[in-house]
Amino acid sequence: MNFSRITLCSVLFSLWSQSVSGKDCATQPEFLVKPDETVIAGSVVSLTWVESTDQIIFALSGAGTVYRSEDGGKTWRSETLQHLNGIKAGERQIVQMSYNDKQSHGQIFFTGYGGVHWATVDYGKTYIQPCGYEAEGAKCISNPGGNNTLSVPQIKLHPKLPNHLLAKVRRDVCFRDGDALTNEHCTDDVYYSENFGLSWTNLTQNSAGAIQGFRDFEWAGDKDGNQLGILATVWRHADSFVDGKTLDGKWDKHLDFIRTEDFFAPGGEEDQTLLECGNLMFKLSGKVFVAAPRDCNRAVEEQRDQGVDLFISTEKGEDLHQICIPVTMQNRGFALLDVDHQGIFLAIDHDEEDMLEGNMPAGNVYKSDESFKLFSLSQRHVFMDRNTELADFTRIQGLPATIVSNQLDITGLDDPDILTGTRQFTDLVKTTISFSDGASWESIPPPKVDVYGDQIKCHSKDCSLHLHGTSSWALSPWTDANSWFPAVYSQHHAAGVVVGVGNVGKYLSRDPEHVNTYLSRDGGQTFQEIMKGPGIFEFGDKGGLLVIAKHMLSGPTDEIYFTRNEGGCLEGPIKLAQKIMIQNIRVEPDAENHVFIIHGYKEPPPDQSVESYNDIAGVMVTLDFRALLGEQEYPACTPIEDYEWWSPTHEHCLLGHNITIERRKPASKCWNGPQYTREKVRELEPCKCSFHADIQCEYGFERKQVIENNTLVHNCMPIVGLNISKCPAALGMPHAKEGNYIMKNDVCTNATEVLVEPKELPVHHHNHGHHKPMSWAMTLFITLLCMGAIVGALTYAYTNLGLADHIPPDLRDKVEGAWEFMKGKLGGGRDSESGYAEEGMHNTFQPLAADEFGEPRVGM
Repeated sequence: MNFSRITLCSVLFSLWSQSVSGKDCATQPEFLVKPDETVIAGSVVSLTWVESTDQIIFALSGAGTVYRSEDGGKTWRSETLQHLNGIKAGERQIVQMSYNDKQSHGQIFFTGYGGVHWATVDYGKTYIQPCGYEAEGAKCISNPGGNNTLSVPQIKLHPKLPNHLLAKVRRDVCFRDGDALTNEHCTDDVYYSENFGLSWTNLTQNSAGAIQGFRDFEWAGDKDGNQLGILATVWRHADSFVDGKTLDGKWDKHLDFIRTEDFFAPGGEEDQTLLECGNLMFKLSGKVFVAAPRDCNRAVEEQRDQGVDLFISTEKGEDLHQICIPVTMQNRGFALLDVDHQGIFLAIDHDEEDMLEGNMPAGNVYKSDESFKLFSLSQRHVFMDRNTELADFTRIQGLPATIVSNQLDITGLDDPDILTGTRQFTDLVKTTISFSDGASWESIPPPKVDVYGDQIKCHSKDCSLHLHGTSSWALSPWTDANSWFPAVYSQHHAAGVVVGVGNVGKYLSRDPEHVNTYLSRDGGQTFQEIMKGPGIFEFGDKGGLLVIAKHMLSGPTDEIYFTRNEGGCLEGPIKLAQKIMIQNIRVEPDAENHVFIIHGYKEPPPDQSVESYNDIAGVMVTLDFRALLGEQEYPACTPIEDYEWWSPTHEHCLLGHNITIERRKPASKCWNGPQYTREKVRELEPCKCSFHADIQCEYGFERKQVIENNTLVHNCMPIVGLNISKCPAALGMPHAKEGNYIMKNDVCTNATEVLVEPKELPVHHHNHGHHKPMSWAMTLFITLLCMGAIVGALTYAYTNLGLADHIPPDLRDKVEGAWEFMKGKLGGGRDSESGYAEEGMHNTFQPLAADEFGEPRVGM
């Protein structure tokens, strides 16, 4: 759609609501029914659709209360007091629901506090009660930890066999008096149940001494017909715990990555050690990742500075191989960002030489080749939240090769306010977008007018659109209430539609007063402002319906808006019975339905303190748009009249593909329906290759811009100091001397014309890191340090060697005044500016290996 031809209506619904674009927007539909509204105890934590018709839904509230609907969310029943035994009124009991949406036959497991758990095998029609609370002669759910009621089990359902469970439980000795981290017996055990929690087997005990404790565990993929294999990182020997560090999160030479086929049964098949010193293990998208300290033969404390190696295997644990990243992985954070059949994106939080740069909440992003073994640099300084280890890196659904990322601007480190702490690192975040699967990046052009048609004024020369990412949405709505922004969002059914909250300017704003809601219909190339203030949004009807409301950061609201033509026109408002603080909008997982659930909470009185989900009255509102509008106003779409063909880029090319995609016409306000299937993408003649869109730098190279003959030239240049021969995965593999290649699944033509040979080949030296010129901030730091030393020497001479006696009185007064000023700026101690800044920097460091509970910290 050409946004310049959209006319703006003059209708204003309220100060926050806006005039809406499109020729039909001024005519608003009549709503035939009122929304269904339910008040619950506590705000909604999770919503789970559990069967194919999408009628049975479970809601878990922050108050630990479970609600169930069997009519698609129109009405709700509290399960907690009426149907779940062992819960007293006012107690927060339910912690987690475990449910396998792919293989479930009605099985749902409810994990509770105090060793009390429940289950259902018929989607909640009936429940199996906790042992001790069951009816006489009835089955009951036992606690995997036995008499250990202090630990909350971590449950994992088998992906194919619904009755089989694994549970990790922290030993009760960890909760006794004393420091759990120094108790030589404190660790975790894994339990197995073959009857959905009626009974459990302790696998540590079952191993008869072969295993002493567990760190990570996963169900393994099928192997030789066996569906009950387990992958785990384990302590094997009794002397593993003598140092009392099993839960401190440090790298440990006593841990091994193993696979067992028979739950460690004595006399059974011997478990297989897949990797000695395998410490951290996690599974994602059918692949298993294992992190291990680089040198197993060194002492634990010495290992921490030797780096970390990352390995990858199939979900069976087979074909385990080390991956190569062009930098030494240290004990900081790393996060898996995206895994698919084309490759892996990995973010690593590095130890830079520059002090300020090293303390930034950022990491470099690396992309693998098609072998999943060699990683090349995609983007530097991607924003990573140090608490969650989540990176602002989002793939746009429905389109190939399109990614939105937030990057920290290191040129902003020259600002003196960063050194003094007046400004934060989060004030230097900029949004970039890639249409080449991370090979090249660019800023997002800002919209020219706002939702009212007024020109958007930017007070910076460097002006672009910035959008909040995953790290903002992962924050707590209570502890980080003013920073809990919705993340950039897309849906695979709605190809090309991207919606997010952010601002126009030099950097991303975290002030709700300066943040608005934006939408793109062309895959992120251009955006328009569609709402003032932060909004919350969700797709339904296979991308044909987008529901938008005022997010809680904008205050309470009783108005809901929607668009049936991908943002061309906002319709509404749908009025709610009361104003609520809206936290989220949900639809069933496949986003095929026209029934949406909006949840939030009633705004508490000004004198009421709100510190958790338990302190508020939650609200769920269900909107059925076919019932609201009626079939006459919301008819089914027809293939010929209501759809069009659209190309996602100006050049019509993504990864060399010259494609057009089917989507709804902007003027069509019809219903796709669950039977709608988007036609296949139309392929035209492949595009010619370009370095910007189709070339990926190889392992050991990074994209650079150089000036040759007064022309800006893009090239892949060697990373200085990297020894390619040190990479085990690179041995025996072909390596292009040009340092670049056409990306996997890229079909562009004339590749030889754009594959450029670099000026020099990689240097075969030990990698000591990336050497960069000193930043202004570091220069200032060293200057202040030298000034401090000079002032210290003069002070000693002035006070102890009688220098003051040789200075005239009027000059002495000026010297002493200047000395008091310097003491204020350079003085030591916790109250000084320099002492505060240094302490703050140390406090931002979060190790890779552990969170506050001693669990491995790996973002996924």
